[in-house]
Amino acid sequence: MKILSTFIVALMVATGAGAQIILDENNYTHSATHLEVQIWVDPACVQPIEPGADKVWNFLSWVPSDTDTVQFIPATDPMFTTASRYELSFALIGGIPAFAQYYQGIGSDGFFETGSYVLPNKLNLEPITGSTDDTLAFPGSYSVFQEPVYRLKFPATHDDTWKSNFKYETDFVLTIPAMGIDHAPGVEVQHIEATDSVVGWGAIKIPTPTGSAEIDVLMVKSQRMRIDSFYFGGAPAPQMMLDMFGVAQADTHYVRAYYFYSTSHDGAVAEVFMDDEWQASTNANYQKTGFAAGISKKNGTGIQPISLFPNPARENFVLGFHKNNGSDWNITMYNSKGQLVKNKRTAGPAGEMQVDIARGNNLQSGLYFINVVNENGMVVAAGKVVLD
Repeated sequence: MKILSTFIVALMVATGAGAQIILDENNYTHSATHLEVQIWVDPACVQPIEPGADKVWNFLSWVPSDTDTVQFIPATDPMFTTASRYELSFALIGGIPAFAQYYQGIGSDGFFETGSYVLPNKLNLEPITGSTDDTLAFPGSYSVFQEPVYRLKFPATHDDTWKSNFKYETDFVLTIPAMGIDHAPGVEVQHIEATDSVVGWGAIKIPTPTGSAEIDVLMVKSQRMRIDSFYFGGAPAPQMMLDMFGVAQADTHYVRAYYFYSTSHDGAVAEVFMDDEWQASTNANYQKTGFAAGISKKNGTGIQPISLFPNPARENFVLGFHKNNGSDWNITMYNSKGQLVKNKRTAGPAGEMQVDIARGNNLQSGLYFINVVNENGMVVAAGKVVLD
């Protein structure tokens, strides 16, 4: 899940980056166990990016704002025989999160996705409906792609293009006694069309923990169109139910981004998300992981994702995480400018924690970043919440 202060980006175009790299199974970095640390930057300051051959994209003015982590775990599920690993993240029905495993693999044809598994879970809907009797359960559902969905098609080189069509299905069971709904099954279906092209090559300059680095890269232009459909009791979900969860039938979403891939990094070295016209950036991040050894880990499992419900939230929300000792921990909350807006100490024994967070009167609508910090000052869990 699949986390921003102010910075100024100077985007310089130059020649002389050297020979184009070609990525394939033998030189692309890929590990079954991997903790990726992404440094997010302020989208308001990112200047337009130009594709092309033999370029130098200079991101040295990027000022770190916030940190996100992506943890990969070796794949063992027999439903995903070609996968090498999975990412623990969230599937969403509206703003309601469900833990999910997203599977990836690598082979002679490319670096690819193979599907997902939404983990069994049950949530109380009181924040939405006002009744503790109302629940939304996820029984556990697989989405196994018929064909690999390639992030990179090997051998990856300039002017390559590939397309994919696939879908995710999230089963759920809804109970709202006041409406006569008792363990009624439903499903969210996300149909996705993806187009990826290698539109540039050269080098990027990015900050590192010890200074800066210039890295030979391929630039991939990626667009994913997602159409969300909701079914309840075998038929399209009624409008009243869609309104309850803040979703729309056949709602269409786009993700447009440039990804910079190299031989030195597992995953994209940098990601720049673009607007509808591919003219302005809406978000950006770069990897810290490829440069620093000893990235912080918790019991060998890395930084865990936080569950947040409801998300988006209007007033209070509940965050969940695992606590492995009885020491006091802190929950910190930052706005999109990197300013600390909440700091809450939480005590309790080891185990699964559910903590109520009150919005209060001083927080404006927008995106906020939450860290759980242990007694040693180490961030052990992280997540994002949108306040309406």
